[in-house]
Amino acid sequence: MIEKFEDLLEQSYDAPHGKVKIGILEEAIRIADVHLGPEEQFDARMLLVDTAIFSGHGEKAIVAFAWCLAYYDKHPEMANDHQMMWNYKWVADRLLLFPDIELAKVEATLEDLRKRFIQSGHGPHYYYYLKHVLAMNLEKTEEVKHYYEKWIAEPSDSLSDCHACTLANKTQTLLYLGKLEEALDVAQPILAGKVFCHSVPHRTYADLLLPLLKADRKAEADTYYQKCYELIYNQTGFLDTSIKLFTYLAITDTPKAVSFLEKYFKDAYETDESIVKFDFYIVATTIWDILEEQDSKTIQLPDSVKIEDIKQEMGRLATLFDEQNQTNVYTNKIKRVQTEIQGLQKIFQ
Repeated sequence: MIEKFEDLLEQSYDAPHGKVKIGILEEAIRIADVHLGPEEQFDARMLLVDTAIFSGHGEKAIVAFAWCLAYYDKHPEMANDHQMMWNYKWVADRLLLFPDIELAKVEATLEDLRKRFIQSGHGPHYYYYLKHVLAMNLEKTEEVKHYYEKWIAEPSDSLSDCHACTLANKTQTLLYLGKLEEALDVAQPILAGKVFCHSVPHRTYADLLLPLLKADRKAEADTYYQKCYELIYNQTGFLDTSIKLFTYLAITDTPKAVSFLEKYFKDAYETDESIVKFDFYIVATTIWDILEEQDSKTIQLPDSVKIEDIKQEMGRLATLFDEQNQTNVYTNKIKRVQTEIQGLQKIFQ
């Protein structure tokens, strides 16, 4: 079976991120678990972590990495600290996407990550980044400001994001805080094409769309929409970015928004990242409600899916997230986003 296992790993190296590659690695894991040893089990799962993270299947990454981390703690020779901590940072980030992971568990994981970073000779730079992202998700603005200041004051190290991602993350936070001009200043190297990576400038273009519309700077927003769409078209792992384009179209061009809904619905329906599904469904149901009854019937959804199902699932996820966080943030978000889209649509269509 070792030959079959190695052949599957070889296939995975050549496959793009996505469901096919995940399936190949899951089969490799099955073979390793049944017929081979812990080294093969560990290696295949570590490959799955990376693939799942960048394919929009964070839950699979969390499960695989939990196995690897537990085994690594008993057998530290299996990998070096940097390799493990690099994967840990991505997995910890994905914990924020699932309502069935208790908030106390998320916070305990972040604290464990912080301790492990320090034990491996690194600083808390990325830990503070995650803490301020968690605060944004909970809409605790004062905590966002607090941890943002700690994050940008802390020296970066080899476990920090790349320079392009760091600038993109700072831009996103400043936009959250309503500081458009400051965000544009920070994003200038990205917008000028001087820094870039796998996900940048894609997500920075998308982050700017709604703030620019609110500032009545639609011409700039149109430019960034087109640039972003060209970058993510037919690419996997950018569903969260595509939702911001979807929102933009819902405001500025309803027919195109309907086409976008039909193109990306299957990805949103199948993703295991609950917050991404939730955000997509808010925009989808808003478009549905805006359309005249006859027009809404022309939207092409899978035969087994009805708009009532989407609304019900959206409400269920909002309830789960609010129960997880002991807030009304997600229930309130549905109405806020719907009102925002409807209000801006009156201006830009």
